[in-house]
Amino acid sequence: MKRLYPALIFIPVLAVAMALTGCQSTKDNPDNPADSYTRDAKLIYQVLLTDQLFRQLSTECMRLYPESMADVYEVKRQWWQRNHIRIQQADQALSKIIQASAARRRSETESELIPEPNLSGLSLALSISDQAERQRDQLLTRFPGSEGCDQLLNRYAEGDRDIQQLPGWPEYRHRLAELSADYFPLIQHDVSPLLQSEDRSLRIAEKLAQKKLCRKANLTSVIRQWPREVYNADCGEFRQFLIRCIWSECSVLP
Repeated sequence: MKRLYPALIFIPVLAVAMALTGCQSTKDNPDNPADSYTRDAKLIYQVLLTDQLFRQLSTECMRLYPESMADVYEVKRQWWQRNHIRIQQADQALSKIIQASAARRRSETESELIPEPNLSGLSLALSISDQAERQRDQLLTRFPGSEGCDQLLNRYAEGDRDIQQLPGWPEYRHRLAELSADYFPLIQHDVSPLLQSEDRSLRIAEKLAQKKLCRKANLTSVIRQWPREVYNADCGEFRQFLIRCIWSECSVLP
């Protein structure tokens, strides 16, 4: 099966692996917790990057070519129907990392644990968003015009960009289920913490605010109900803006 852009995924995944392990040896040791963590992070990264890239591609194609909106929505519906379980598992696994990171930040007795909390959670989420944006721009440059969008999105419609097409997926599918295990269900009176993300998209929203609004935007959470988050961006001089994020895809509200 022809693959249009395998190298676009491999290079950033390798970079994440090096960052998460502090540039340690690239040889995997099954008994080394750092190596195990790196493999898990790479798996989460690959799955969520595949999802985030599709979201950004489809959003941009609809923005550029509104007449394609109905067709794009149908492709999104079909792709999500086939892949949503794996995406949700990867998302839950990342949420567990972020929650564990927050717990470590609050615990003085565990301050020496590695990897660093920010790197292992929120920075991974930001890295996924940034890389998806770069890949989107590269692909739309290589495949220009409405025909290019059709060609790219057809790969998703035909299943070529499904999660199960990722390199090594048969080996990883059970590990992803293990990583997301025990995230749900919570007992009824503990439902509210489930909806309180650790400002999952804060860094993504901050970057957007600095690019689109003002260099020194001060962001505060308004809604923290992952996967939906809303932030207030204060640019001073009574300039206030709202930034909405859905599955870490953020936009400034008009």
